[in-house]
Amino acid sequence: MIYDSLPQHVLAKLLALNQPVEALSARADAIQRGIDDRRARLWGTSVAPTTTPAPSKRSSKGSWSTRRWCNSGCKPSSRFCPRARLGWDRLPAGTKLEPVAITTDGHDLAEIRKRIKAAIAELDALKRAPAPSSDIEARVRDYVRRFAPKVQGVGVGERLSIVWPGAQSSSGYISEHTCDPLALLAALFPDRMLTLVMGEVERMANDPLPVAQRAPRVAALERELDELHRVEEVLVADAIAAGHPVHRSPSAPPAAVLGVRVADRASRAA
Repeated sequence: MIYDSLPQHVLAKLLALNQPVEALSARADAIQRGIDDRRARLWGTSVAPTTTPAPSKRSSKGSWSTRRWCNSGCKPSSRFCPRARLGWDRLPAGTKLEPVAITTDGHDLAEIRKRIKAAIAELDALKRAPAPSSDIEARVRDYVRRFAPKVQGVGVGERLSIVWPGAQSSSGYISEHTCDPLALLAALFPDRMLTLVMGEVERMANDPLPVAQRAPRVAALERELDELHRVEEVLVADAIAAGHPVHRSPSAPPAAVLGVRVADRASRAA
């Protein structure tokens, strides 16, 4: 998919978004030139000013002088590269974008952003929640079994030795008459210990949702976030047009900002 094949409404939105970016880029360049000039004066390395200020020669990572023109035609100073941001280079040839009609339904920006924050928090919690492995009960049984005592000298004429886990040692001698209380309880009541541990595993598996319900909830949250981000963009655009000091969220999905979605993906999802 090439830049020239984008729909006209997408190109218009990209140009509108890029205008303030270019203005801020020019301002940042001017500020950096001022910093460089003051640094040079401080260290006594200043030179006579020229009619046209030389462009910044910073070579640090991410500096403007090291940016390359991308194959979509973006200028090196542009912070918004549509192909890089949207990942269109990875889309197959012939991919179609379609506009998404969004209505605000009386919502305000603060409310929508609060709902976005809550949905993201819930989504992160679900994705971080542990899911017990299929062999968790067998692993717990092995854990309990390790608390069994080690018995030696059971043959005729041998000295019987029984060493419990956690037995105390003194001067290299392990006492056979001491043990760890946990080991003793696990050895005496292995089934109770197993039930206790598996109860905690089940509690974790149901927090914040049972494992079987997590995937559907994650999908629902992702759909809700997509819609909320699109509503947010409409409200942000309206606020900016009205002259209010509103800024877009840096984490806003580019597809929502541009008001589009991939048509064939949408049809497959339907």
